[in-house]
Amino acid sequence: MMCDTEAQVTVQWKAESRGAILREAASALPYETGGILLGHWHYGNVVITNMVGPGPKAQHHIAAFTPDRDWQYEQIDLLFAESQGTIQYLGDWHTHPRGVPFPSKTDVSLLASIASSPESRCPRPIMYILATKPKLKWTERLYLYETEPRDSEPRISPLQVCSDNPPGRTGPPPPSTGS
Repeated sequence: MMCDTEAQVTVQWKAESRGAILREAASALPYETGGILLGHWHYGNVVITNMVGPGPKAQHHIAAFTPDRDWQYEQIDLLFAESQGTIQYLGDWHTHPRGVPFPSKTDVSLLASIASSPESRCPRPIMYILATKPKLKWTERLYLYETEPRDSEPRISPLQVCSDNPPGRTGPPPPSTGS
């Protein structure tokens, strides 16, 4: 994937986590589902390494879902320990079945709440929205919520996914496409 070198913040995403979200989204149709994004910031850019799903007791509806928070917190604790404290909460992901991948008023309120919550430790949360179109074609968008400088109006900016290979990834490089 090519990166726009003019973008202020770009995203590198571990392919396994992105694939897990796509599988979860497809299995929940026609209902909404979602979860949590984990990873870290690397030189001002986002690196998504893990996702946590909705949980076994989540409630799914056509236009909303309620996650199983207790289960999600347990999963976050396990992943945090596994990573020896290198990952952090980055934000949330969810689907808009038969909708569009743009933040709703509820989504914007959630981002503002996350950004202002000391417990989240996430002043710049991201939100990944995956939507379906006719014939179940997925469209996706990733957003960053920012309130910097401090006295400015909050803004939600789209982010660009530049790579499915975050820094520090182990294993062989992906096969080349040749020329």
